[in-house]
Amino acid sequence: MEWWREQEARNEVRFRAQNEWIEQASQSFASTAATDTFVCECGDATCAQPISLTTAEYEHVRSVATHFVVAVNHEDPEVERLVSENGRYAVVEKIFGSALRLARATDPRSAGGRRE
Repeated sequence: MEWWREQEARNEVRFRAQNEWIEQASQSFASTAATDTFVCECGDATCAQPISLTTAEYEHVRSVATHFVVAVNHEDPEVERLVSENGRYAVVEKIFGSALRLARATDPRSAGGRRE
């Protein structure tokens, strides 16, 4: 994989870890909000696009190690495919090479996952 593709994948993993922290903090404070604000998990390190998801929506995305939640039109068709999309966010799945392996290896919810 080209160095910049690997950096994109690492950015996505970092944003996913940030969203895991957001969800845990929200649960710790017993948030009653209908939706919580998460960060886009796209590969652009400068992306600051907030996205809103319910806890159930976020949990659905997290149920698959290779799925990431991104702002609409932030997907990268060279290494991921669009799984679903609505007006607030899109779900993408890593489908190629090192990005796929990194997504699986760093999944914070899997037994072998570790945070980057």
